[in-house]
Amino acid sequence: MRQTDTENAGTVTDEKEGRKQPSIKIDEAIKHLFRSEKQALIRLVNGALGESYDPDATELVELNAEFVHRRLSADGPNPEAEHFDLERLIADMIFSLDGVAYHIEFQTTADRTIIIRVVGYGVEHALSGMRNRDVRDEVVFELPVPVLIQIDKDERLADRIPAVIRLSGREEAQVPHQART
Repeated sequence: MRQTDTENAGTVTDEKEGRKQPSIKIDEAIKHLFRSEKQALIRLVNGALGESYDPDATELVELNAEFVHRRLSADGPNPEAEHFDLERLIADMIFSLDGVAYHIEFQTTADRTIIIRVVGYGVEHALSGMRNRDVRDEVVFELPVPVLIQIDKDERLADRIPAVIRLSGREEAQVPHQART
């Protein structure tokens, strides 16, 4: 099983000298700070998103931020059979404030693909809440509100990156179902 958040953990490459050096796990320290200080986390959400949660009266619930993603692979022992690779995905923080889910991702290095991972974590969170549900009624996939905190500013990235989920040619998704009698 591959763990995506630790592939390059432990070292950073010095761009000037091109050599690897031990990295300081700044994102781990930041996550610990906000996990241990409820009021600081609420103030962060208020400041980043313009919310107005009361730090003393808001209910904060930490939600699952680890997901196992099955990916079809052609590299299995038997090329004729389906083979899946398991990938462990770990978002930095997913939590709810008074029932509204938020996802905070701390980024310590410039990464132009971060928005794809943030949306991917949100989709995995939405799907994890849907597994083993009776789907006879409307199915709503609710993604947490994303907040990206970039520690090392990348001037090439805009302050806001739009992420649009669109169905081809449709405004909303409906799965047609015909009952057989």
